[in-house]
Amino acid sequence: GDASASSQTAWPKHLRATLFSQAAGCEEATKLLQDNGCTLISMKPDSNIRGRDNNNNNKTPTLDTRFRYRCQQKDIVELARLLHAKADPNLELRDGQGIRDTQRGTPLHAVCG
Repeated sequence: GDASASSQTAWPKHLRATLFSQAAGCEEATKLLQDNGCTLISMKPDSNIRGRDNNNNNKTPTLDTRFRYRCQQKDIVELARLLHAKADPNLELRDGQGIRDTQRGTPLHAVCG
């Protein structure tokens, strides 16, 4: 099956393991988890946020924009989905994009901070 996941709830360990094995593209681990009763999770990123381009026009946000927004929200589920969609895990983030106490950092700093 395919589980719809909300990042606002506490996730059982088996769902977290499945999410990260899928995000990493580790088919062997995902299959092992699935064979042992774990449910697959939808890896389709939520594109439900809007952004503005340099000309102040509404537009569908880029993968980087969505990734920065989810870092700011510390939304682990969406970050995993965006990584699965090939977001750059080394994307530079600025203060206010999930980074505190320094001027810049990476998504790992934002999520763990």
